[in-house]
Amino acid sequence: MVFLGFDMLVGVLVVGGCLKDIWHRVIPKWCTVGIFLLAVTVNILKFGWLSGIINTLTGALFLTSMYLMLGVMFKQRLGGGDWKLIIALGAYVGWNDMSGLLPIQLFFAGIMELLHFAVRSKAILPWSFVMAFKDRLIAELYGYADPVVYAYGPFIGLPFIFFLLLKNYLLFLI
Repeated sequence: MVFLGFDMLVGVLVVGGCLKDIWHRVIPKWCTVGIFLLAVTVNILKFGWLSGIINTLTGALFLTSMYLMLGVMFKQRLGGGDWKLIIALGAYVGWNDMSGLLPIQLFFAGIMELLHFAVRSKAILPWSFVMAFKDRLIAELYGYADPVVYAYGPFIGLPFIFFLLLKNYLLFLI
């Protein structure tokens, strides 16, 4: 609860970066660098100098390696701003809270992707969604699918904001 102000400031920076990514396909440096500097500050205040820096760097490296592994598996191409946002968010969470962030990040990013696909393919009924998904999967497997340009910032940032809300408000009530 002591670091709630830092969490709110990081949430504002993430929302600003996600909106800029949606509108212009660019995550600005003021967003990612600001989050990383707040990450270093918060972790040093929580754990001391050496432990705070180690926690920051291990969190950044762990979340980056997870996204790198997923990117190689699913052949997704993230831009430079997306990688900087992943590094900054991993640094902010640190190694200690990573076990809480990863399931939320993967679950909500998957749900958001399914909703985005349903809206993009105009699949309203479940059967039309399944057929559109099958057609897209076959097109991608045989290499004749049109490339889809995503703004990955919201898929990275919004689950992180939900994690902060869960960590600060919902778990505090229990």
